[in-house]
This record gives sequence, structure tokens and C-alpha cells, in this order.
Amino acid sequence: MSTGPIKQFPDFSAGTGGDTGQTNAASILPFANGEKVEATVLNRTPENLRQRTEVLRGVEEDSLYARDADRSGMALFGPALISWNGGAIATTIAVLSNGAVLPQGTINVVSTAAFPAGPSTITVVTSSGPQTVSYVSKNATQFLTCTGGVGTMSTGGAVTNPLTGFLTLSDNLYLVPFLTPGFPQTLPTPPVASVYGTLTLLRAGALSGITVTSNRRSYAGGDKISVVVISGGSLSAVVGADGRTISLTVVLGVTTLSSIITALNALTADTPAVQLVIASLASGAAGGDFIHTVAQAKQFITGNYDGEGHTITPAALSSFFATGTNYLAEGDSLCIRYAAMREDPAGASPLGGRRESIPENANTTIPVGGFFNSRVSPQYLVNALPVAKVLSDRIVFINGATLPSGASLVDISAVFDTATNLKLGRVQLTYAAGTPTTPKVAPQDANGTISNAATGAAASGLSGTGGAGGTGVLGTGGTGNSTGVSGVGQGTSAGVAGTTAGTGSGVTGSGPTAGVAGTGTTNGAGVTGTGAGTGNGVTGTGGTGAAAKGGSFAAGAGSNGAGVSGTGDGTGAGGSFTGGTTGAAVLASGFQQMPEVVDPTAPAAANARFYFRSNGVVGAGHRTQLCVRWPVTTANPTGLVTVIAESDVT
Repeated sequence: MSTGPIKQFPDFSAGTGGDTGQTNAASILPFANGEKVEATVLNRTPENLRQRTEVLRGVEEDSLYARDADRSGMALFGPALISWNGGAIATTIAVLSNGAVLPQGTINVVSTAAFPAGPSTITVVTSSGPQTVSYVSKNATQFLTCTGGVGTMSTGGAVTNPLTGFLTLSDNLYLVPFLTPGFPQTLPTPPVASVYGTLTLLRAGALSGITVTSNRRSYAGGDKISVVVISGGSLSAVVGADGRTISLTVVLGVTTLSSIITALNALTADTPAVQLVIASLASGAAGGDFIHTVAQAKQFITGNYDGEGHTITPAALSSFFATGTNYLAEGDSLCIRYAAMREDPAGASPLGGRRESIPENANTTIPVGGFFNSRVSPQYLVNALPVAKVLSDRIVFINGATLPSGASLVDISAVFDTATNLKLGRVQLTYAAGTPTTPKVAPQDANGTISNAATGAAASGLSGTGGAGGTGVLGTGGTGNSTGVSGVGQGTSAGVAGTTAGTGSGVTGSGPTAGVAGTGTTNGAGVTGTGAGTGNGVTGTGGTGAAAKGGSFAAGAGSNGAGVSGTGDGTGAGGSFTGGTTGAAVLASGFQQMPEVVDPTAPAAANARFYFRSNGVVGAGHRTQLCVRWPVTTANPTGLVTVIAESDVT
């Protein structure tokens, strides 16, 4: 496997034999006439060719790993909710501001078209790095009345809107290959695992005798470990110069499994020395069993696998985007860089390669410097891992999830595009659903009617709260004799009920037929309204025709019920009616009936109160009096009561 920075070509000039890496005969330093016939000269050309094959082997090993790990793509998932504020709004410094030192009152750029009119802020990259600059207004190519920032501007320097072009996370995201052995782990560790491979040595009878397990990760050559069983006069286990080839000499059919296990477990390799393999009895075998009676051919460890995992944290991503040049504009990709499949163990950080990024090494978190923008740093694209790309102002992730500009706190592991009237998609609830995991949307029937049945006690099937000056529930009837809002009450409940605050109306309706229609059942009211403050419980406005009514109420047929029933509270009226300019406040067809009441208090000035009362006699001599009570005056400080008429004696 190649180590060190990965290039897009096999680099033959990095060897120690003097190979120039060119595609000609001279590059491998062939023998020249007159040179001494000695080891240094004779080994020079073959050594250059050998080192070229080692380079090719490293490239091929990297390619094989990428083939096996990535051919089904990478999975992006996690508990994170993601927000995307849209592709970066960006321009560059124009020639007129080249060499100007911030702060400057006017900053000249190629175009300000996509930027806010102002006042607003921009991020300007100068010789001192990204600078925050405030501006009051703009024209087509200038930001005007600017303040803030330091450093020298130069032509082509980036100018961006600092509020666009970056992602934010609420929690971690994980990036793992689809092709992993699989292993359950608890987050925040990515749910992948590296696996140590095995091979099996046979005992007498050609049965499984010893399981030999690699004690090396795949990236460290664990799958290159091999064992060959050779017939000899005594037991010995030897590791070859490559540190991976094991030669096991045994007395066929005589050497016991337990003694072989001891010999294998004593083998070490590398510096510092580490146990190479772990040998144990296979299922059904016993330590006193003998090794197989025939030699066993060379076997390689199989099943070794590097379960790479990559953790994207909110803090690291936020720090990356804090640098003004890292914003994502149209066509840009957010990527993770890895300089090598396996970092040279002799290096300062021997676990920095892509294959070495595994949960078992506790190194899966991507540092701030591990992210890059494909436009800003294309040199890192070799061996990089993609995360997301900006296309048409949307952010498209490698798992296929797509977020539009302005998306907030979206779970991309279960995301759809925004729903429209032409396609299925996602919608966002404006409040927490009663059951967040299974929110429901009321369906339409074949006629386009939406019905919703409440399930809780005293719950409303439909409830609406208006904003300032707005209506809680607004209904408009069709073109025929249609009702804007219609309700049917059950039991003692109202078909339509409204509660107001301030001076608004609990229920308001207007229409060519009925603005609001309600049908009560049993003892229920068709329409009820509850006012608050000086507000009306129910307000009705009739049409413009001569026979139009602001409110029309009828008792149910055969119910002996009242068409209109009103109950006041405190000083409030049970019913309030105001006539038109030349119209009556109340127009009645039929008799009016009122019970006897006690004398009311005196009304306010310029008012009178009309009522029936008892003459105060109980039994024989009782009479019902029709009275008017007048306001308080100086002459009558209690408010005069005038008896208009009196019934005969009972």
C-alpha cells in the first residue's frame, strides 16, 4: 500500500535508486561502458525497476481497497439536523480597489447584484485575512459608506455575504462505506467495525484443528499474514523477513495442537515487537489432538477488513465555515481530505490515513483542517471523500438528500424534496405535533372536503386563532346558496362556537345566504359566541338586498325551542341590536314574550329600561306591571320607574 501524499499518477522518482521517473531508458540509470563490475553498479538498474514495481503495487492495493469499500458508495447519516442558508452570494474586488487599504468608504467590486441593498455586512478577504465590513448602500459595482476591516485589498479578492454559503449541524454526522462487515456500536461511535481475519490448520482426520487469527489490522498488512505447514523432525515456528510469512515445521501426525498453539502465539514482528497472530483450538478440537498427517499448503488470512468511519461534528464544521473563503457557492463541494490510504507509521501521526480512521483507533473525528472546498483547494481532491455539493442553490448530499435554500433543522436520513401541488414531498409543521413521530394531515374526500375528527374529550375538530386583526376561522361559500361556515352541534354543544379577545367578534360571517350557519341537536345551540372585554360573541352582516339579515336563527321544528338565546354577563347584554339609518333595531313577526324581573338599576343618561315586574303582592291581588325605568336626575336621584300598564288581579 502506498504511503505519504497520494498523487494522480505513479511517481517513480520517489525511490532511493536515483530513478528520474521519466519514460525513457536513461531514467532507470542503465549500465554505461567503462563502469566497474561491482555490486553497487550491477544492483542499480534492477533496484530502480524493483522500486517501480513497489510503487505500482502500492497504487494497485489502494485501488483494490477503494474498489471493495466504495463500489456501492458511502452512507451519510446521524442524529444531526441540518440547516442550509443557500449558496454563497459572492463577488470579487475590482481593479479600482486594488491596493486600497481597509477601512475604505467605497469598495469597488465586479458586481453587487445578488447582495442586500443595505445596510448590511460583507466579508472581504485582504492581506490580513477575512474582514467584516459594514456598508449602508450599494450601486451596481460599489458598496457605499463602508466601515471596518484592515489589510490591503487586491484584484480578484473574495467578497461574500457572511450569512450565506454554509451548513450548520445540531449534532454529529457519520460517513461510512456501505460495504462493511457490520457491528452494532453505541453512538457517537460510527456503527462500523474492523475485523481481524482468520485461517484454519487441520488436525488428524482432516478436521479443523487450530484457528489462527490475525493480530494486525488490514491497513497494517494483516491480510498478508500466511502460514505454511512443513514436515520435519521437530516443532518450530518462524516468521520470515517480511514479518508476515510464518513457516510452521511439525512432526506430521505426532505434534499436538496445544504445542503448536504455544509456538504460534510466541511469534512477534515489527518494532516495537507485537504478537503477530492469536492461535486457539477450533470448535470440536482438543489440545491433545495431533496435527494432520500431511503437509498443509500456504494459506493467507482471510476476512481482515478496515471498517473506516468519519465523524463530522458541529464544532469542527462551524470552525471551518468561520473562514470567509470556505463558503460554498454554486458548483462547490464540501469534502474531507486524506493524504494517504495509510499514513507512514514512521510519521508524526501514524494513524492519519483514511483506512486508519476506524472507531477502534478512536480517531474518526474530522479535524477542522480535514475539510475543504473543492473550488478553493482542488489539490486535495485526490483520495478525498465527498459530503455535499451546491447545485441550483440547493445542497445535495451524497446520500441523495436535497435541501433548498433556507432549510432549517432537517433530518437528511429521512428527507424528501419540498412538496408541491405536482409532486410528493416534505412539509414542515409550524408547531409540535401531538405525536411527533406520527404527525397526521387531514385527507380530502372525493369532493375536496377536508374532515378531521377530534379524539380527545372536549377537543375541537377544527381550531383557529387569528393574528392581529385576523380571523381565527374564515369560510367562503360557493357560488350557489352556499354557507361559508357550517357546524352541527351534538348534545349541549354548539355547532359553531367562537371566543374573542379585545373588541373582536367570536364568530363573524357574511354571505349572500348565511354568513355562519349552525344546527344544534337536542339542547345544543346552533351558534354560540363568547365575547371578552367590549367584544361581541356573535356578529353577523347581511347582504345588500332589501330582505338581507345580519343574522337569521330558527328553532328546530317541533322542539318548542328559541330561535335566538342570549345571556349577558355583568353589565353585558344578552342580545344587542342596532337599526339602520331608517331601519328598525328589531323587526318581529309575531308576539314578544318576557318574564317578570326585579327592578333593574337605573340606566345611563339618555337611555331607558323596558321590563315587566310584579306589583309585590303574592297570591290574591298579584298583578304584572309593564314598566320603564329612567336615568338618575337631580329631581329623581334613584331613577324614576313609570308603570305603563298593569294586568288584572290574578
